[in-house]
Amino acid sequence: MNKFLAGIGKCNIDLIFSTLPKLPSEGDEIYADNFDICLGGGALGSLINLARLGLPVKAFTYLGEDLFSNFATKQLQHFGIEYHNLAGTTQFAGVVTVALATKRDRTFVSWRGENHYSSKAEEDLLLKCSGAHAVIMQCGAYYDAYSQLKRQGTKLFLDLGFDSDMSIKKYAKELALADVYFPNASEALKITNLSTLGDAGTKLSELVERVVVTCASDGAQVFENGTSFHLPPPSGTKFVDATGAGDAFLAGYAYGDFMGYSTYKCVAAGNIMGARCVTQIGCLTSSTTASELEQLLMQYEL
Repeated sequence: MNKFLAGIGKCNIDLIFSTLPKLPSEGDEIYADNFDICLGGGALGSLINLARLGLPVKAFTYLGEDLFSNFATKQLQHFGIEYHNLAGTTQFAGVVTVALATKRDRTFVSWRGENHYSSKAEEDLLLKCSGAHAVIMQCGAYYDAYSQLKRQGTKLFLDLGFDSDMSIKKYAKELALADVYFPNASEALKITNLSTLGDAGTKLSELVERVVVTCASDGAQVFENGTSFHLPPPSGTKFVDATGAGDAFLAGYAYGDFMGYSTYKCVAAGNIMGARCVTQIGCLTSSTTASELEQLLMQYEL
């Protein structure tokens, strides 16, 4: 069986109003210079980046029969993604986000659809993910399927995202199961309730085999087996919008892991993909091919 990469997550649909002169006050109406509607980040964002790099992927998500589900379906087809619907509903079960972007920063308003998990969906997930090189986990569901996949030799990648009450206790099961955890610096500090990144990374590496902390314009810091190293981002990156940078980083790392590269080279690929993402507005606006990434890796390692 040919190996592939897989991931489970909700579809995120972003409605982006950009180049706003300011954020509106309550009761006001203002006009944006630009507008776009596109798929957002999360596991599906990473998988789309991986597909653009030419790797075989399988996406598992939650689609209904409504307007947003139809849009998401067409986008997944456009990107050539093999997708499987785990939802037992006709309604959209993803996330819709309105992003308001000024020259200074962004503000978000999001709506999250209901969760639709079932034992049948878990069985389907386990069957179709069997043989995967790695799976991007969805927290809070399918723990038994992930456990069985890990016993079969599949690697498990975990990106929890940020939530206001995240803690090691809350996510202990997922952290213990994951092979690699990908927090950003704020998430690493929040989940450990520690004040320095070094202490947070060391603590997390006691729970997870490898912790890769993304540090925005400062690159990434890796913690593993009581050691750590820092890898700066590629020079000359033109920053426009940070949306989706973490998902692009994960895709770059997963690409390197799939290709059998060293940890250093996997992180370098992640840094390159993250840096490419931030040069345009939107999670998936910037696109990178495998040949472009390999050429940039050669320059990076010099």
